[in-house]
Amino acid sequence: MSRGTSNDIERTINAYMRECIDENEEVLEQRAIDAGKDAVKELKKESRKRSGQYAKGWKYSVDSGEAGVEVTVHNKQYQLTHLLENDHLIKNQTGKTYGTAHGDKVISSVAERIGEQFANGGGDAK
Repeated sequence: MSRGTSNDIERTINAYMRECIDENEEVLEQRAIDAGKDAVKELKKESRKRSGQYAKGWKYSVDSGEAGVEVTVHNKQYQLTHLLENDHLIKNQTGKTYGTAHGDKVISSVAERIGEQFANGGGDAK
């Protein structure tokens, strides 16, 4: 085999490998975006709806960079997420404690379901 043929084969193999990697990265990026959409949909459905603003406030953002894609799910009323998710003491202005408000763990349960869905290759979260 001549040296030129060997280089041609190497270039061809490298081109196919790059194409395969690019296709897989595109699929992975789309799955991440779909997971973000699904998480927002589930959080809007399962969040508390006292006034409706908290449940409607869920959004996702996509940041693509050299390291890949990053999808972030957040709420406009971010101050409430910790209080509604986790248990916390109920106090008045003087510091007297009246009991505990129990968190609903909606965010963590949705995150777990969406994470499993993502790891298993997609599909609607139920």
